[in-house]
Amino acid sequence: MEELLTIPQLEDHLARGALLIAKLRFLDLDVALMESRLDEYGAILRRRLQIDAEFHRLGGLETPKGTLVGLKLLNIFLFGQLQNQNSDEDQPSSSSSLEDENDPECLKLRGNKEDIHNPANFYINEVLENRKGAEIRYVIQFMKP
Repeated sequence: MEELLTIPQLEDHLARGALLIAKLRFLDLDVALMESRLDEYGAILRRRLQIDAEFHRLGGLETPKGTLVGLKLLNIFLFGQLQNQNSDEDQPSSSSSLEDENDPECLKLRGNKEDIHNPANFYINEVLENRKGAEIRYVIQFMKP
């Protein structure tokens, strides 16, 4: 467990902390494997941002509209098709294939509304495995990429 407490980069603190908490409950949890999975998710999202024409046309993360497109792409990656898309012309819309609801790389995370007090809702490994959990847990996935 001591080697797990070594944190190589500042941005890994939140994910590493959540995984260490899960490791206390799930002793056989492979923290390195889970970190690798989160890194893969980040790579997928970065790749999708790189190829999204609308994201680049609007200035990427350097502009508010580009950032909004990036956040929409992140939402789609984490949760699937956006449910409440406005038709406002002022709102940028992504042209990415992320909007395909059959996308195998879309995580399709959901809140566990049927069993909100289930402890599994709060362990990042369980949330990623079951694709549902407490909504606050998604903040970690949001921040990791």
